[in-house]
Amino acid sequence: MAQRNSRRINVFICADLAIMRRSYHGFLGNISERGMYMRISSTQESMKFAHGARVTVTLIVQKEKTDFLCRVVWTNEVCERNQLLNSTCSLGLEIIDSQDRYMEFYHYLAANGIKEYLELYGFELTLK
Repeated sequence: MAQRNSRRINVFICADLAIMRRSYHGFLGNISERGMYMRISSTQESMKFAHGARVTVTLIVQKEKTDFLCRVVWTNEVCERNQLLNSTCSLGLEIIDSQDRYMEFYHYLAANGIKEYLELYGFELTLK
């Protein structure tokens, strides 16, 4: 396995992914300086994403919806349907546009953590 070049920050942030005329809802599992890990699901169909495909990821940055153009670096080989008839898919995405905006987002989370990010947007974090 290749060694990672940058630190990963574990997050759980809702995001949307769009490719061509389809969109999927999911979440970011972690982010790094160059990209993000995203998990998406769909009840409509099995999902396949070609390596190198361009996708748009939408999430909230500084209280605004922000789009990031990304390239699919990796995806799990089989996006299987589970017992609830949802297809789930994990993707590794590299940021290829809006890099300055993305780096602001990354450095904010690196300095303040996910708890501060969630509180900034009005989410209450309850630990049990």
